[in-house]
Amino acid sequence: MSPLEERMMLSGMHTVADIFCCCCGQNVGWKYESAHEKEQKYKEGKFVLERGRIMDENINRGLHRYSKRDRRFLKCQL
Repeated sequence: MSPLEERMMLSGMHTVADIFCCCCGQNVGWKYESAHEKEQKYKEGKFVLERGRIMDENINRGLHRYSKRDRRFLKCQL
């Protein structure tokens, strides 16, 4: 993860850290560390993976639902 930074999102100001592919190092999303607005506190500790930056090997197998076990099939989109 990157160092924490303050970032203005559509939903308000948040403290976030970018997250990267462990194989190639490409940025694939971010983690919400803290939310400055009370209504956004539910996001704290959660991750956002940008769909356009990852690919799903399960699609070729006809599997479209994710479970904790399926996370190993997520790879970055090069």
